[in-house]
Amino acid sequence: MSNFQSVKQNGPVWEPKQTGSKKEKNLTALEAGKTSFIEGYYLGCQTGQGPDNNSTIHKLKVTKVGDKKHIVGERIEGSDEVSVWGTNVLNDNLSKISVGSMCRIVWEGKKESKKGGNEYHSWDVLVDSSVEPYTGSGMIGETAQAPANEVPETSPVETEEEDDGLPF
Repeated sequence: MSNFQSVKQNGPVWEPKQTGSKKEKNLTALEAGKTSFIEGYYLGCQTGQGPDNNSTIHKLKVTKVGDKKHIVGERIEGSDEVSVWGTNVLNDNLSKISVGSMCRIVWEGKKESKKGGNEYHSWDVLVDSSVEPYTGSGMIGETAQAPANEVPETSPVETEEEDDGLPF
């Protein structure tokens, strides 16, 4: 039995910053608000991604999302993992938490740089230390210790009326 896993970017992406696509020339910037958050277990990150191999993609096992419209892309059947493209601020904040931690990522909108220059996307990352860390499958750079799709009993999984197992 092989342990190979694809590193290809598949599945849904949480994108609270914009809607539309460059390709279709209908890209629209969004404003930050109360629904600009995602919660879940931090599964780790993949570096060296994107067309120039200089981007970071973070993975979460999602338990709650503020606005379902911020999730774009095709959902992979049976998976509740979502990717988040990193920015300098987000990468720095997420580097301070442990893989497996229950976290909430909040997009705070664009802010003006104190040193002048370009605006940047501001993020806050909060950790819920009262929730047992996730040790299941899907963790990046870690060896899974629990069966696939197993979430600790203390997990605050929230589902919608149509319970398809995902919060979005």
